[in-house]
Order: sequence, then C-alpha cells, then structure tokens
Amino acid sequence: MTVGSMSDRFQTSEGVRLGFHCTPTKRVQITARPADLADPKEDVSAVLASHGVEVFGLRACSFQGKQVMLIVVDEGSKARLALEAAGFQCQNITSVVLVPLAGLLAKFELMSHLTKAGLSILYSYTFLPGASEPYLVLKTVDDDHALRVIETCALQQAA
Repeated sequence: MTVGSMSDRFQTSEGVRLGFHCTPTKRVQITARPADLADPKEDVSAVLASHGVEVFGLRACSFQGKQVMLIVVDEGSKARLALEAAGFQCQNITSVVLVPLAGLLAKFELMSHLTKAGLSILYSYTFLPGASEPYLVLKTVDDDHALRVIETCALQQAA
C-alpha cells in the first residue's frame, strides 16, 4: 500500500488540506499477554512470521498493571492459535481501522474529520513497519462508519 508524501496532498471541497489519500482497511487486533520473554515484540513477530501471518501493527502497553501487546493482523484465528501455542495468553480480538499516513499532521486531520462526523475514537496509535510509511491504527465506536468517512474524504480529494 503506497501513500503520497505531505507535498502530494489534495484539496477537499471545504478547502481542508489532507495528508492522506489512501484506502483504509478493517483488520483484526489481538490483545495478548506475553509469557516471561526477554523481548515480546521480537517474539511476537517471529512467531507470527513463522506461521505466515502478516503483522500490520504492534504495540506494547500496560493494562491493569500488566504488559499486553496489541497486534494488528490479517488472519485473526491463525494468529491467535500461533500465539497461544507459543505461550501467549490471548484476551481479546476486535476489529480496528488501519490507515496508511503521510505524516503526523495527517493523523490529526483525519481524527478531526472523524470527530466532526460524530465518531468517538476509543484509542489510536501509529506503527512504522520497517522503512515503509506509518500506519494509523484506530478503534472507534463504529469502525464501519469510520471506514465510510475516510473513504468519503478520499473521494472528495480526488474530485
């Protein structure tokens, strides 16, 4: 998935300049608690890669005093089985919206459009996979509506 640079931005009909022009996708996010591992991020990546599961986002955070991993993948069931076999405790599987971004400003512009559309954003984080463009991972109260809002913004940009 390719995203244009910030200098490649389009103008919307409202005159708002957006730093993203992409197709958002809905993906699966698994919340997993690692076993006692030296570097859980590396272990998660290795486990999932060995099972052919593509990782679109990976974030370590603390929840109720315990470390958890938020892992965005394309194949939720396959990823969960692989992680559980490796000793991870998978607690939650939910949908999230994945949006390639052209920069930090684009993240704020996009979130502004979503809140103007009446969508509450439960949480978000960015993920930079290697040398590619960063992804914004969004969890909203209505991920399908969020996808439609983002797609509408992209259509307005193209017009």
